[in-house]
Amino acid sequence: MAPELKLPITSHFTGRLTYRGTDRFRYIKAKFTEMDLVETVKASPFGHFWEAGELTFSGALVHSLLLRKMKVDTEKEDEVWFHVGRNDMRFGRIEFGLITGLPMGSAPTEEEIHAKSNDHLVRTYFEGKSSVQLDSLMIQLERCEDKDDAYKLGLIAFIEGVLVSKEGNVQVWPEMLKFVNDLDFFFKYPWGERAFRKLMETLGKNMQHYKDNVDKKKGKKIAQEAKYTVSGYVPAFQYWAYEAIEKLGKKYAHCNGTKFPVMLVENTEGRRKQDVKATEHCTVIQQSVGGEEVLVSPAQ
Repeated sequence: MAPELKLPITSHFTGRLTYRGTDRFRYIKAKFTEMDLVETVKASPFGHFWEAGELTFSGALVHSLLLRKMKVDTEKEDEVWFHVGRNDMRFGRIEFGLITGLPMGSAPTEEEIHAKSNDHLVRTYFEGKSSVQLDSLMIQLERCEDKDDAYKLGLIAFIEGVLVSKEGNVQVWPEMLKFVNDLDFFFKYPWGERAFRKLMETLGKNMQHYKDNVDKKKGKKIAQEAKYTVSGYVPAFQYWAYEAIEKLGKKYAHCNGTKFPVMLVENTEGRRKQDVKATEHCTVIQQSVGGEEVLVSPAQ
């Protein structure tokens, strides 16, 4: 007997998702290329993100899986269970760490962070203001002509804009603008924890809430769908799907041998991941259930 889903199959609905991390990462890469910083960042603990092939965000895949969250006896804040076909699948802290290779664990104390703080960037680019929005950071990164400063601003933009994927009008963590000046300390910070917590907020979304909103709009001439934003490093969830769902992995993301981080996978059939269409993801997931369930294919 299949486990109970949080939202029954008969209540599934279409969704249109927004993830801003991909475009921001593309811009940061271009800026680092312009400033001759690519080899520098590749030599850093974040280097594998630059080495990995581009993975286009698939709202269809993410939405399809969010609809398949299972009910479990004990909810845990660091894991979510999904049911596809006849398989129960867990995504949690371990999976995220293996996929991204980001440092996890306990953060430094406030005293340790304060000891490494330097307000050079704040004074030079933000008029000494303690409150800096992500959009403002991206603007200053674009304007920056100092190579060392561009590198540090770009690292912060990568964390807040890609790994955490905040909204543009949300404040950047003020302390990060200061302790990034000590790169040895900066790279040891458990950024994986920060990105993972934000991603878990996305995976914990109440899909019944979106379903109710769609139902309220029924009867209008325009087809209704749920529109929502996803945050955190959502590509890690997609990489996990390629590992956890056999048909997806075989078709789109075969890895020749064991690699760490797992995100350093190779593609099969000579196809780039960005060539995979949203409808293909939906079709593969539907095939994975062996025809026992009906999946309404979500929109990209």
